[in-house]
Amino acid sequence: MLKESQRNSLPERVLNRRKRGFNAPVSHWFGGEFEDMAKRIRYCCRMFKILNGGSMIGVSTNA
Repeated sequence: MLKESQRNSLPERVLNRRKRGFNAPVSHWFGGEFEDMAKRIRYCCRMFKILNGGSMIGVSTNA
């Protein structure tokens, strides 16, 4: 719907190009004002894994 709504405003090459990925600034988020929160989340995830045999999905930073 969005693409169709912009068909008269955008060039054909823009409308038909391949999708591009987006790299979120995760290191910036976890190293700035949210650093303490990120450390607590990583700690809780590690404890869950140790206590319940769970997995740390999506957590790949070092503490």
